[in-house]
Amino acid sequence: MEMLNMNWDDCTATNFEPNDTYDLIIGSDVVYNLAHPISLPAAIFKHLRPSGVAVIAISANRSGVQEFLRVMKAEGLVITSDLYLQHDCGGKTLKQYHIILAIYRPMPKALPPVEDVEDPN
Repeated sequence: MEMLNMNWDDCTATNFEPNDTYDLIIGSDVVYNLAHPISLPAAIFKHLRPSGVAVIAISANRSGVQEFLRVMKAEGLVITSDLYLQHDCGGKTLKQYHIILAIYRPMPKALPPVEDVEDPN
């Protein structure tokens, strides 16, 4: 397991190349700035291997959650679950709702096979 400390905004640059890619990315409470709905999806997309999975927990009452979901889909990441969880304590509902996302980057489509071409010489 490895933990990365990174500036997500760097990942939005078109020439950004990650040092490594990963099969699994886990994040919690990651949308807390208005720039995050744009920069976090870019960081996930560029660091997640094709067929890799990202599991992200986000407080549902944070601003930017819907924009984050929209940008994730626009990046081509597939969201497999979008759940609201409610925490009850002593018969009282605490206002701690979270959206849990399981996101994966689909494998690139295979190129059609190249037909054998006879050498004319």
